[in-house]
Amino acid sequence: MTQNRRSVRVGGQTAAFGVANAVMPGALDWLLGHFGTTATQVTHSDRIAAQRDETLHRPSFRASPVHGPFGGETLTRSVQMALARNPVLCVGLGVAALAVMASMMPRRR
Repeated sequence: MTQNRRSVRVGGQTAAFGVANAVMPGALDWLLGHFGTTATQVTHSDRIAAQRDETLHRPSFRASPVHGPFGGETLTRSVQMALARNPVLCVGLGVAALAVMASMMPRRR
C-alpha cells in the first residue's frame, strides 16, 4: 500500500518537451540555440536585484529557505554528505573495511 506518495505536476509544454527529447535527443537544444531563444530572466527593478544572490561564478554564502514541497521530509544530517565533505575520513573507512575483510578471509596452508 502506497502512502504519502510524492507527486509532481507537469504542464503540457513540459511533457511535450520531455517526449520530444526522448524521441530526438539534442534536437531541441540545437533548435533553441539555432533560433537564439534564451531562457534568461532579466529585471531592471533595484528592489528585486538587491534580493538576489549572484551565484553564477561563485557559490552562495547564504542558506536558502526554500525546500520545495518535500522540505518536511528532509534530514538534518547525512552520512553521504559527511563522507563527501571529508575525503580523508572516507579513505580511512575504506582502508578499515578492507582490513576487516582481509582478516576474515581463510588463510592458505
